[in-house]
Amino acid sequence: MKTVGIIGGIGPESTIEYYRQIIAFYREQKLDGSYPSIILNSVNFKPLLDLILANQWSQVTQHLVGELQKLAKAGVDFAVIAANTPHLVFDDIRRQCSIPMISIVEATCQEAKTLRLKRLGLFGTRFTMQARFYPDIFSWEQLLNIIDRMKERDGIQGLILGGTELSLILRDATARGIPVLDTTRIHVKTIVAELLS
Repeated sequence: MKTVGIIGGIGPESTIEYYRQIIAFYREQKLDGSYPSIILNSVNFKPLLDLILANQWSQVTQHLVGELQKLAKAGVDFAVIAANTPHLVFDDIRRQCSIPMISIVEATCQEAKTLRLKRLGLFGTRFTMQARFYPDIFSWEQLLNIIDRMKERDGIQGLILGGTELSLILRDATARGIPVLDTTRIHVKTIVAELLS
């Protein structure tokens, strides 16, 4: 059985959601009562946040590579980062990491292609939105109003939840008549597929 290593703690609530969803989706796929092998490295987000706010992206990379090496030493077969914002430096992290990694962005892109969605809206954190790889988190009603405006103004066919906490607010598979690409759930499905491969 493969073991996944998770860098968590960047969003504690979404880390819990990752853990819960991995187990649930794994058990839906494997009906023998077994559980997946998971090693979680819940990092202190404060030093990372300080580096992110200071735009010290090479230090963010080095910090995360160090945390991933802890997972490598623990014997994981592959690793994931349970947050969107660190994917700003994912390619650099992957180049320097000794274990295979699964990208939340690449998994979401593949899902959009599978659904044949060409024009997508994106909700995410300030860091995610400014980086253009995926407005701050709003309340449920504000999110729905924004979706309506994006559909009307931009003609979006789907919406990417580019912040792992957003799936805790928008839980449905569709919103305002368009598909919602929940990056946490998509990432989890990809993780479980790798665990079972």
